[in-house]
Amino acid sequence: MAISFLRTVILYFAVMVVIRLMGKRQVSQLTPAELVVTIMMSELASIPMQETGVPLFAGLLPISTIFVLEIAFSLIGLKSKSARRFLGGKPSVLIHNGNILLDEMARIRFDRDDLMEELRLAGYANIKDIQYAILETNGQLSVFPNKAEKPLTQKDIAKINKPER
Repeated sequence: MAISFLRTVILYFAVMVVIRLMGKRQVSQLTPAELVVTIMMSELASIPMQETGVPLFAGLLPISTIFVLEIAFSLIGLKSKSARRFLGGKPSVLIHNGNILLDEMARIRFDRDDLMEELRLAGYANIKDIQYAILETNGQLSVFPNKAEKPLTQKDIAKINKPER
């Protein structure tokens, strides 16, 4: 029992250190490659945690290997745009000039209900109010409204209140 507890503590800290060194974000912001790495690490850590007959090193070695691979792929992604697109994907334009691009939505398997939900969360109920909506590689939707639909800024208000000479 004490051995299982100690192994769990060691593996917990090992995985936490590796994840922190990789500089990961919140789960909702992970790219597909980062999500795979996170899932693999948790699986690799769970085996030696549960099986006291499995050497602790048998869990630490693959976790360290994945860490090195992730760092290597990150460095390759910094140097190569094509590698970055392969590993992280590329943003997808879903709305252009108030028109939904159905072919692109079908390609990425993003349905209309999900799009409308994301637009409502961004504060837009009408698709015609949107100049562009882009699904980013981290899964978030960036919405760029038509100029007429943009909220007023302090700069806009200053122009309105500025006395004419």
